[in-house]
Amino acid sequence: MRRFSQVVCWLSLFLVTLTMSGQSFNGAIVGTVTDSSGGVVQKASVTVANEGTGAQRHLTTDTRGLYVASECGGLLHGPI
Repeated sequence: MRRFSQVVCWLSLFLVTLTMSGQSFNGAIVGTVTDSSGGVVQKASVTVANEGTGAQRHLTTDTRGLYVASECGGLLHGPI
């Protein structure tokens, strides 16, 4: 019985660490750039920045006007 408990414990620990590997402490900023009529803007320049640290990331929107700044880390503020 003790051996079974040990196996269950190790298996549970393995499964927990396996699911944790997909987690990230970094966020993402996602948005769409539109014009005054609501149409999407392709190839628009977008800058996301952390005003506290001065860190910046420069992006360009895709054909749907979409931009994604993934794994932002210190970039806590939205587009400027």
